[in-house]
Amino acid sequence: MRRKRIKINRLATKKQRREYAAGLIIRLYQQLIRGWNPWIEKEFKVAISFDDAIKRYVENNKKMYSDGIFRKETYISHESKIKKLVAYNQQRTSPIIYLYQLDKRFCNDFLDYIHLELKLSPQYRNNCLTFLKAFCSFCVEKGLMNENPASGIKPFSRKLFQKRRKIIPPSVIRQISEYLMSNDKHFLLSCYLLYYCYIRPIEQTRLRLRYFNVKNCTLTIPSEDSKNRTTQTITIPKKVMMFMLDLGVFDYPPHYFLFSNNIMPGNVQVDRRLITIRWTRLKKELKLDKDYTF
Repeated sequence: MRRKRIKINRLATKKQRREYAAGLIIRLYQQLIRGWNPWIEKEFKVAISFDDAIKRYVENNKKMYSDGIFRKETYISHESKIKKLVAYNQQRTSPIIYLYQLDKRFCNDFLDYIHLELKLSPQYRNNCLTFLKAFCSFCVEKGLMNENPASGIKPFSRKLFQKRRKIIPPSVIRQISEYLMSNDKHFLLSCYLLYYCYIRPIEQTRLRLRYFNVKNCTLTIPSEDSKNRTTQTITIPKKVMMFMLDLGVFDYPPHYFLFSNNIMPGNVQVDRRLITIRWTRLKKELKLDKDYTF
């Protein structure tokens, strides 16, 4: 406990002092209920509210995304976790008001909320911890906090949640190929690009038709669309290139994405989950093992 003295002897009469003191008590009580601390001005450069800190972080993320520093997926991931953090604080019995109230206990409670109450995966809990550390580091860097309260919290060990994966046997691969050849050739093309060229779904959604060189059977992925941010050229097997020609994908304008709505060429860049959803539906259609991953 610490005592704080507020002198009011500058007021001339006792009546004025009593009236001022009565109003001051009410104002201080309301501030204390909201989490205000009379010493925060001395301990922190800026006594900023939690909501204002969130707004500054959101604006910073928008700028990083518009400048091309953050990818769309990174920006969306941060936005999702920010919403969960705000929602968690609002459902607390005593929501925090000031940023300095975001301490290690609050961080641990938020992670328990993610893992135990929302029943999300241990991996997602680890991702939320990474987000917390990034948010608090931003606040420390901007002089809004003195230290990062999430820095001492450890993630779950990866040994505790190994991904359930099974190798797809050749017979099932043939079954998938024959089925898609008759029912969904554009998704079969997506499978070809993954199987033969190791192009992930998230990278597939960034491919434009002008990146392909039909004559040389190559694909040049520019730095802004590659995972390691370097321009790279890969060889497309003749089987895959001939399949693309048979599909008529190069009849579309060169600036079109190879996979857009309905996993067909189009002018709209779609979310990678469109391909994942199609894979999930395929497993149900063919009654495949749920542990087969795309």
